[in-house]
Amino acid sequence: MRNQITLIIAVFILMSAASNRALARSEKTGIEKIFEPDMIGADIGYFEHITGPSVRTYDDLRIYKVDGCEVLMRSQSSVIHEIGLTVTEDCTFDLNKFLDSDRPISDLRKMTFGEFEEIFSNAIYLSDCIYGCGNAADPVLYSYSKGARYNKNLDFMIEGSLPDGKNGWVESMLKDNGDQWIYDKTYNCKPNDYESIIREEKKNDKIFSIIIGRDIKKPECPR
Repeated sequence: MRNQITLIIAVFILMSAASNRALARSEKTGIEKIFEPDMIGADIGYFEHITGPSVRTYDDLRIYKVDGCEVLMRSQSSVIHEIGLTVTEDCTFDLNKFLDSDRPISDLRKMTFGEFEEIFSNAIYLSDCIYGCGNAADPVLYSYSKGARYNKNLDFMIEGSLPDGKNGWVESMLKDNGDQWIYDKTYNCKPNDYESIIREEKKNDKIFSIIIGRDIKKPECPR
């Protein structure tokens, strides 16, 4: 009888442990809850019920720490219009749920500029500063895709590094247009003119972050 009771207890413990593991797997992380298509257009209160309060605020930009990851959010009239994530080994999400595409994305942490452009054929390169940035800012490059039907009419933008100095892309623009053209950010007015050069240079580079939303803030043509 004692052996039967011991066996029943052991089975119960094993079943409880298995149930707890299954429950843990089924529970979404904070990042998984945030990065859902329905979050675009949601109220800030709903967003911060998951994230908690922001750690920093700059005008309409708020920065959060969620599951140890840096998350950004912009809003208008308390309605979210863009969310973003600094991508690291521990900070990622399933981008597939934002797309109506036959080409699945395996891992955002391994995404390159080249892969992004294969998915978003209308992507263009933009930047706030690409040359002579000094100590005020590091050169940063963005690849931006305007919303379309296949991506649920959402805008997408990835961020990556750009060497602080002359590269083939910058050299070509300097040769044709001069320094002032670069300093005035006129390259944002004609992003397609030199895109073949920068596409080739960046195609194998991994992204640093990704932003998703509607009418997201991006580098603009100064004119």
